[in-house]
Amino acid sequence: MRRMLATFLLLLVFAHAVSAETAWQLDCSAYSNMQKCAMSYASKVAEQYPGMFTRRDGNLVVMLHEGRTHVLPDPKSRLDVVSVHQMSQFAVVREQYYEGNTWHVLSLKDGTLTNVGGFPVFAPNGMFFFAIEPLSEAYNSSVARIYVAKQPTPTIVWDAKCRQTNWGPSALIWLGSERVSFEQTRFDKTGKEVPIGKAVVSNQNGIWKAAGLSCRG
Repeated sequence: MRRMLATFLLLLVFAHAVSAETAWQLDCSAYSNMQKCAMSYASKVAEQYPGMFTRRDGNLVVMLHEGRTHVLPDPKSRLDVVSVHQMSQFAVVREQYYEGNTWHVLSLKDGTLTNVGGFPVFAPNGMFFFAIEPLSEAYNSSVARIYVAKQPTPTIVWDAKCRQTNWGPSALIWLGSERVSFEQTRFDKTGKEVPIGKAVVSNQNGIWKAAGLSCRG
């Protein structure tokens, strides 16, 4: 009976809570670093979903849809849930390393944690998401790839494999549920980030193809 009640309460929370971020990155303009920003987002998520994301001995504890608790150990790093995408039933999780960070999606059905490398921006229908890591002078490589949001483990359907050394994606916009655009940027000789073009990726008869993508940077 208690498990049934917990499941019912979680469903009510999901029905009324605020949906996940639709922007292509977190708004961290008010924070001195990404970790403080992520912790602030995590605090807001915890308020929106009471009892669903808590901590025990430094570890992230998640209440799954069926009412079962799942512990995610992070003794050498920190995991923060920054948003929840209700339609796909995934939570967006940022992991902070000693140097650098990465992004995961967490299945709220069974607790599977999948490293997707970039901040996941979900398509309007919730069936796909674009993992984006923009150009950076820090420790992270750029990421531009599309996943099908399949439970419990998403799979890659498109990857800009030429991305990592000379350019990064930015200004991502879904133009529908199977078409997405983003800007490409690079650093010039002075270290300034400059635009180099715009790419559009779309699902064409089950195959994701890119138009306007430049691998040269």
